[in-house]
Amino acid sequence: MSVAAFQTEVDTQPIPTTTPPPMLSLVPISGGGGALSPSTPAARPSMRVAGPARIEGERLSPDSREPTRPGQEGLRAMCGIEDFGPRSTSTADLPQAREWSARMGLAIAEAACGARPTLQVMRWVSPSVYESLVRRSARAVQHRRATRRPMRVRRVRVCHPCDGVAEATVIIEDHHRVRALAIRMQGIDGRWIITECRLG
Repeated sequence: MSVAAFQTEVDTQPIPTTTPPPMLSLVPISGGGGALSPSTPAARPSMRVAGPARIEGERLSPDSREPTRPGQEGLRAMCGIEDFGPRSTSTADLPQAREWSARMGLAIAEAACGARPTLQVMRWVSPSVYESLVRRSARAVQHRRATRRPMRVRRVRVCHPCDGVAEATVIIEDHHRVRALAIRMQGIDGRWIITECRLG
């Protein structure tokens, strides 16, 4: 085929027709009464996340924004979820206060003068009492008064202001002197805990 015949055949081929894409319809602005211009961006619709469906009978708990369903409070009480803190103990479920205060009074007096390690009484006293006892023992060691000398309990007086609380006065003979120890005990988690202590 000659070049002229090929050119004539190419020129006579029909041009395919294509349908242009449809124009996007412009939505009028709410309340504005006019149409959006092509250069004006459309406002995004506000999105609100819906919360979980409420179940009939459930309510918000006072210390949480989570709903409390019927019977959930009884389940928490049965599982002991709210009983993680210290629990008071009745006097009837605790050791005899007079004998216990006599032994602990003697141990505290020995720890205060440095004759006994303070760690031995740590489990039976409150953090504030233990810190005071450690400072007193450290002063005794610093002034070289931490000597093991014989001590014995002369007399113990105990009173119970209320259930689970006892106050005792322990008179201790410390070699050549007599000392008085006043302690306040509270029943916590099944044992006596000394919350206040004054050693003369």
